[in-house]
Order: sequence, then C-alpha cells, then structure tokens
Amino acid sequence: MLSINPWIGRIFKIFSIFSFLLIFAILIIIGRVGPASSYEFSIYDAYPWFFWVLLLSALMCGQLVILGSVIARPAKNYWYFGLGAILLVNAILLFMPIIRGYYSYGWFDVLTHIGYMQDILRTSGIGENFYPAAHLLGVTVHLFSGLSLPSVTLTLPLVFSFFFMLSLYFLGKTIFQTKTELLILVLVSTLLLWGNGQLAFVPNAQAFFLVPLILYLAFKMYYGVNNIKYQFLLLLMSFLLVFYHPLVTIMVIIILALMQIMLYIQEKSEKKTSKKVNYLYSIFFILTIFSLWSTYIAMATYVMKPIISRIFGDENVQSELQKNMDLISQVNVDPLYLIKLILNVWGKSILLGIFSLLCIVLILRSMKNQTTKPKFYLGVSVMGFLLFFILSIFMLVSNASFGFGRIYAFANLFSLIVIPSGIYLFVYKNPESNPPAGKQVIKLLGVFLIFFCLTYFATFNLYYSPIIKQPNEQVPASNYFGMSTFFSFRDDSLPVFELGVVSSRFYDAIYGYSAPRWNIYFNNKNMIPPNHFGYQNETLSGIFINKSKYVLVNDKQRRLNPYMNPEFEDKWSFTPTDFERIKSDPKIHQVYTNKDLEIFMLPGSQ
Repeated sequence: MLSINPWIGRIFKIFSIFSFLLIFAILIIIGRVGPASSYEFSIYDAYPWFFWVLLLSALMCGQLVILGSVIARPAKNYWYFGLGAILLVNAILLFMPIIRGYYSYGWFDVLTHIGYMQDILRTSGIGENFYPAAHLLGVTVHLFSGLSLPSVTLTLPLVFSFFFMLSLYFLGKTIFQTKTELLILVLVSTLLLWGNGQLAFVPNAQAFFLVPLILYLAFKMYYGVNNIKYQFLLLLMSFLLVFYHPLVTIMVIIILALMQIMLYIQEKSEKKTSKKVNYLYSIFFILTIFSLWSTYIAMATYVMKPIISRIFGDENVQSELQKNMDLISQVNVDPLYLIKLILNVWGKSILLGIFSLLCIVLILRSMKNQTTKPKFYLGVSVMGFLLFFILSIFMLVSNASFGFGRIYAFANLFSLIVIPSGIYLFVYKNPESNPPAGKQVIKLLGVFLIFFCLTYFATFNLYYSPIIKQPNEQVPASNYFGMSTFFSFRDDSLPVFELGVVSSRFYDAIYGYSAPRWNIYFNNKNMIPPNHFGYQNETLSGIFINKSKYVLVNDKQRRLNPYMNPEFEDKWSFTPTDFERIKSDPKIHQVYTNKDLEIFMLPGSQ
C-alpha cells in the first residue's frame, strides 16, 4: 500500500477537477455544433476529432482516480469523483441521439415495437404480443409523461443502462469482501460494452439489463439473512422477465441451475450441509409461467428449426460464421484491412474474453494452491462464463437465425464478476500479504492499458458507423412524416419497392403492428429494385419500368455506397448516377419529395 500523505489526496483532486473541466469543454463543443439537420451516417463525424480526444481523456482521468484509490486506499472516498466524471461522459455518449435531435433511433425492430405500443393504445389489450412487458412499460411512460412514443424509445434505454450499472454495484456489495474488488467492478461496469443494446428500444436488451438485479437477489438468498424475502422478490422478478423476452428467460433458468449445481458441489466437497438455499423453486416457477405463455412455442420453433437442421447436416442452412466468410470472399480485402475491421467490430468482445480467461486461470491456480478459498459466487461466475462462452461459439458455427452475440453477452456479464477477483489476485497475489507498492503500480498500469483499449473500442463501437461497416440507426423526422403522407394518399393496389426505407416497419410505427395492410410486406426481398434499377440491362429495365409500382428511396440509401464502401466501388449495387437517372427518366414520375425521402411512381405500360 502506498503511504498516505496530503499529496495523494491532492493528486486525486487535480485529476478529478481536470476531468470535469474536460467535460465542460465537451459540452461547449456540443452546444456550438448543434443538432443534426439531416441523416448522418456517423455520429462520430458530427464532431471534430479533438472532441473525441477530450472525451476519452475525461474517461481516462476518472478511471485513474478509481484505480489510484485501489492502490492508495485513502481514508476519503475520492473514487466518487472519478465515478462521477465517468458517469457524466457516459450520459453524454448515451444521450447523443437526443442531443443530435433524432426523431427515433432504430430502423427495424424499434419501429415495430412502436407499433406494438400503438396497438395497446388503440385496443387497450396486448393481443398476440410475444413480449408485452417492454411495450406496456413504454405506454405507461407515454401516458404519464406526455412524451411521444418515438421519444419514449429514445429515453427508456438510457434508464435501463444506468439501472444496469447500479444493480452491478449492489451485486458487488453483496458478493465481494474487499473494497478493491468492488472498485474494479465499479470501473468495469461503467464501460459501455453492450453497444446498440444500450441505445435501442428492444425487449431483449431491456431484459438483459435486468439480469444483474436477478443475480443480486439470487446471491442475497445465499449470503443474506432473510432468505424468504429475497426468494419472494426473485419470483416476482422472474414472473416479469418471462413477459420481457424468452431468450433472456432461458438464460436466467440456466444461471439458476448453475447456482443449484454449485450448491451441490459445495456440499460434496466440504462434506457438510451448506446453507438452506434452494433455487429449484424459482426454476420450477419460471418454467411453469414460461410454458403457460403459449406464444413462445411458435417463436421457439422458428429459432430451433435451423439449428436442428444444421446439426443434422443440412448444407442449405448457413451458420453466422459461414455467412460472414462468404461475404468476405466476395471482395478482395487486404489482410491488414480485415484485421482492422475485426478489431473495430469485435475488439472489445475479443479483449474482454481473453482478459476474462486469464483471470479465470489466476483464480483456478489460486484455488489449487489454496491461496484462495473456493467461494460460491466465484464458482458460479467461472462456470457461467465458460458455459455461455462455449455455447456462443457453438451458435456462431451452427446458427444464423439470431446473432451469437446475444448469448456471448451473458459470458461478458459473468466476466464483470470474474475480472475484479482476477485483478485482485494479480495485483496482490496473496491477499494476506502486502506486496511492494512499486510492483502494484506497474501491474495496475498494465490493467489500466487494458481498460483504455476496452474504453476505446467500446466508445467507437457504441454507435453504428462506417467504422464497423454499419450505417447509423438514426431515423429522421422527415422519414416519419414522408411515410405517413405516402400511406395516406397512395394507391393501395400498387406494390411498393423500396431502398433504404422499410415500409412495413414504418407502417407498424404509424398504424400499429396488427393494423390491416395491403401491398405492405415484411422482409420481402422481391420488393427491392434490381441493381442499378436495371439500367445496365435494357430488357431488365423494361420489365421493371413497364409494371406499375411505387419506388421509395431515402437519403440513407442514396449516399450509402460512397460513404460506407468507397474502397469497393466495383461492387456497388447502386451508384449516384443511378439515382440521378431515375429522377430524370421521363417514364418515371416523382410524386413526393422532402429533404430526405423521395417517392416515385412507375405508371407502367397501360
């Protein structure tokens, strides 16, 4: 431990004041830049490069104050200042869609979830809603606050993100015996590791952010005094979770099963009866409610069918890994370019996974050498990480019906518990001894470097952008109002072809998911215009133009290839020239336009 002297406190105060001054400068830049005036592919390009340098610097100052408190262990809680700076920067990052003036955030599922909320408002019932909890919460906030439904979808994810961090803090207070581990948990839990899930209104993400609270209640049953109280609260939360999302519910059942297995292992290894805790009641309760909620049967069939087909060797069912490899094989990419892209997309997940595995090795070695006593929470966390890690790899190579990252997120969740214990063992080696302060500083500088890399990747992976080859999820108001006008005045008998605009999603958001519709189809690839609108092929162009239809094009699609894929120009399916040509084609009529959305009508040969 470093000797405590007045300079230690002054250093913490200097770093804290500096971080808040940086935040003040960040706010000035935000005020001078102002909101977005149209669709922007990257929120990172909206601000100058030094804005992001200031932002990362403020985060690092806050992290240094917390890590410094780990070494110096001052009598005063200076780490509060570091945490305050980090939370303020996180708030700025998470509030960016609101700061930039986005109408809503999320082109696909979010619009449909707005539709589910429209159904509840229109019918006063949930109908055939698969997971109504998130939508009922959104409607409640809408009715009590007066916020529009798109505004609700911008606000609620931020509440869940900060609730997630708070729940992890109380979880750490329950399971960790040292302040060092708790401070490291505080540090790692404030990293924005969950990407788009922290920004978009999706039930899967909201349910996932409730899992730390469930873990807190489950561990309180083991470590607490009044087990019945926490058992009741756990059952209540489990009941709510079933109506939030099926996948997260299944993962929680697995976690509680791991806890029950760990109890059994403890009893056998210690040859004595452990605490009178039983997670089987909670597991049985969740399974019962899950089974009664019959809407999950069809969803489970949809998800499991391709997985089972893949296991039995059906080559027509592609895995997520295979799909990505096929996509890469279609273009000639430089190996260094590919490595950079992999790091940009999966850098934080890869680094966090490797870091977690190293910490698990330290924990298991310490247990083997009897330096550390086996602990219930460590056993559950190590088993949880390894199980979900292996399961996510299996899903990567066997399934493409949903992203393997949804399961890997649970491995990352347990890594937040494993990493503090691993770092504690790495820095102090033997908890009973006091190693030289110099060695502690060197080790913690290495830990800080890892945290900096995680912070960097998490920050520039938070929003979709050309950095990860995904266009920004910003939905401008012009798209909403333009599509509303289109639906009000269109000829329902004509098919709708679209580029950039997903008409079925906007129809959901404007009229409701269950509203009757004509010539509006979900995920219909036949409703996408042919490449280059068929202009490169006179026969194809004739077939496309000579049949009556609408064609919808927005600014996102017009600028997509030049902005997102400038290095693959020979692979572009549409070029700026194509969009200019369709506007000047005498056979095609432009019936609506605003600064973002253009609607064309092809009258056909009649």
